[in-house]
Amino acid sequence: MQIWPDGTKYVGYWRHDKIDGMGRMITGDGDVYTGDWEKNAAHGMGEYEDSSGVKYSGEWVRDRQEGRGVEEWPDGAVYEGEYKDGMKSGRGKFTWADGSTYEGFFFNNLLNGEGNFREQN
Repeated sequence: MQIWPDGTKYVGYWRHDKIDGMGRMITGDGDVYTGDWEKNAAHGMGEYEDSSGVKYSGEWVRDRQEGRGVEEWPDGAVYEGEYKDGMKSGRGKFTWADGSTYEGFFFNNLLNGEGNFREQN
C-alpha cells in the first residue's frame, strides 16, 4: 500500500514506478476509483465514487470518462450512454429521480440535438 501525505491511499499494481494495472485509490477527500490504470491514470474499465455519493462505472481514457458508462446520483437519477473527454457526449439516456426520461443526444453534458423526452406523471 502506498500512502501520500494528503491521506490518499493506493493498493494495486505498479510498473516502472508508475501505477499500472488493476488497483484501487482512495483520495484524502474520500473519492474512490477501482479499476484499470495505465501510467498513473485511470485507463480502461473502472468504477468511481465521489464523496457525495455520485457513482460512475465504465470506460476511462487518461483519467477521463471516455466511451460507454453509467452514472448514478444519490437521488436516484441515472445516465447511461456515451462520454467524450469526461463529459456526456453522444447518444444516451437520462432518467431523473421522478422517473422522467430523455433519450437522445448529448454534447458537453447538455441535452443537444434530436431526442425524446417523456415526463413521468
